[in-house]
Amino acid sequence: MIPAPPGQEPAGFTVGPELWLLLLGVIATIGVALIFFFLMRRMVQEEHEHAGDDEGESLE
Repeated sequence: MIPAPPGQEPAGFTVGPELWLLLLGVIATIGVALIFFFLMRRMVQEEHEHAGDDEGESLE
């Protein structure tokens, strides 16, 4: 890599604080989505189990 002149940023890709915040936001969003889908799947499974117990009754 060619060194930059004094007072100038080096050429190429630099990792700044904005990139770390973006990465943190993406990871947090994926984490929240995974938790949401896990809880929804559990809720649907419980609903199916309860529906099997009460075959003669309607949910209304």
